[in-house]
Amino acid sequence: MINSNQMTRENALFELEKPSCSKDDINKDSIYIQKKLELSEKDFQEIMEAPPLTYKDYPNYSLQIIQYKKTIKKITQNNESRP
Repeated sequence: MINSNQMTRENALFELEKPSCSKDDINKDSIYIQKKLELSEKDFQEIMEAPPLTYKDYPNYSLQIIQYKKTIKKITQNNESRP
């Protein structure tokens, strides 16, 4: 919005200081999520207070995929250099 001159930088910074949603909305959403996931309030709070995790924290094939990509790149580069 700043780039299209719909808002000044100062107004944008002011808007960013405001909360994005009310505490009531947050409370309603957390109750809804607890019901949908069948979590107790205690379990939900433990999850919310836990440190964030990435895909690297779980078993996956990312290292193998990286190796495959490197191997394929080498093969294709070798094939391109041949007459």
